[in-house]
Amino acid sequence: MRLFDIEQKEKQRLFQIEQKAKEDERLEKLRIFEIEQKAKEDERKKEDELLKKIRLLEVERAKLGFEREEEIRQEKEKERQLELERKEEERREKEKEKEEEKEKERQLELEREERARQDEQKERQLEFEEREKERQMELEREEKARQFELAQKEKEFQIEQERAKFLAERENEKHRQEMEKLNLQVRLREQEVRVAEGRGRQSEENGDEVPIGRAVGKVPKMPHFDEERDFMDSYLGRFERFAETQKWKREHSAMYLSALLKGRALDVYSRMPPEQTGDYDRLKDALLKGYLLSADGFKKRFRSAKPERGETPSQFLTRLDNYIES
Repeated sequence: MRLFDIEQKEKQRLFQIEQKAKEDERLEKLRIFEIEQKAKEDERKKEDELLKKIRLLEVERAKLGFEREEEIRQEKEKERQLELERKEEERREKEKEKEEEKEKERQLELEREERARQDEQKERQLEFEEREKERQMELEREEKARQFELAQKEKEFQIEQERAKFLAERENEKHRQEMEKLNLQVRLREQEVRVAEGRGRQSEENGDEVPIGRAVGKVPKMPHFDEERDFMDSYLGRFERFAETQKWKREHSAMYLSALLKGRALDVYSRMPPEQTGDYDRLKDALLKGYLLSADGFKKRFRSAKPERGETPSQFLTRLDNYIES
């Protein structure tokens, strides 16, 4: 029993020892594990610190690189600015040189223009002097021509005066001859009338009846025809009314009318055949045609007739009647 207990105790002691060894082993393993974990942790911390240092170094390096790059960039920017300034300076120098060149050219151009202007002014002055000389010569020629023309006109005027004087003298001579012819006709007519009256008285003494005509008078007491003042148709109308008041015979009217004509109207009378000068109607037609007073002309005057100043309605109507009757 005692042995068994001893064995049991020994087994229990061995078991305890075994358990203790196992516990120690476990603890040792745990300690080793903790040590390993701690070592790992320390290594991890060291790695973290190393990584931090590396990152810090990288950051520092990056910072240094950025600063260097910035410095390099600034250096390049400065160089670029310097290059730009240099180029700008060169450009300004070139522009300045161009401006100076342009200014020189402009000055040269101005000088050329000034010389050209002076030359042109001299040319114009010479042309003006030449034209002035030509104008003076032309004025002298015109003055000589005008003097010559005045002399010619003076000669022509004198010739025209002499011609007019000659024509007036010839007209007066023609009128005088016509008047002498008319007076001769009147005297012949008066002589015929006196002979007829003597025969009449003799016939009365013998008991015969002989008609006695009215004695033919001398030149009518009526204004002569003035072609510058009178219209031929109006003058003939006045003459016919005057003849009616004087109770002239129709066959004597042509002779009386011819004594009142002058100028162109007398020329018309002179150009008539002698056998027609005693016919009043033919003389009237010749005078109206000579003054272009035909039937168409009277119609036109009738259509365009208007009352004249101071003309009464009855006088205007009478003038229209005369146009119609003509």
